[in-house]
Amino acid sequence: MTDPPVEAHDGLVDAWELIFGPVSRWSMTVHRDARIVEIGSPADWADLVVAFPLAHRQRPNSSWEIPGPNHQPHPELLAIAGQRAQRSRMRWFVEPDWAAVASTCDAVHLSWGGFLTTEGTIIDLGSGDLTMMRNWCSERTLWLQSALEPGQPLPPAELSGRINGVHGVDPADDPERVELDRAWLDRVLTHG
Repeated sequence: MTDPPVEAHDGLVDAWELIFGPVSRWSMTVHRDARIVEIGSPADWADLVVAFPLAHRQRPNSSWEIPGPNHQPHPELLAIAGQRAQRSRMRWFVEPDWAAVASTCDAVHLSWGGFLTTEGTIIDLGSGDLTMMRNWCSERTLWLQSALEPGQPLPPAELSGRINGVHGVDPADDPERVELDRAWLDRVLTHG
């Protein structure tokens, strides 16, 4: 993941996750042999979904399918060939089967370019099937397997506290915080 400029830290708090309390940052090194799928475009997302489709009968939630209950048709958009914002019909909404992805990949990395071009974009898969990446919120990596080395603390994120009252802390200033953070990281990285 990239290190965003300090001017962006406050705006990324919600993208980093819903955080309450002080935030520490750590630098993590990825194993040399980590198998990471890169999502840099809608085509990359489509390739992932086609390679590892979740069977439609197993889809856990259909509340935001396109078209669906929240769908407001816009004929002017529907008339534009190749647009990726509106559909009047769909056979199946297809998303990745993350267990299947994890069987061959350690992580899926969404680049900033991938986020800007793919998030919320309707992608045609053929035969009336559609997919859409939703709610990734920023450039990020979804770790499916442990593929990281123990980390090192970074200087604190420069947070104003205006988002959920969150402030950045420097774990290096607090040996107890370092111990707690390392224990949490070890638990997450080795046990998921």
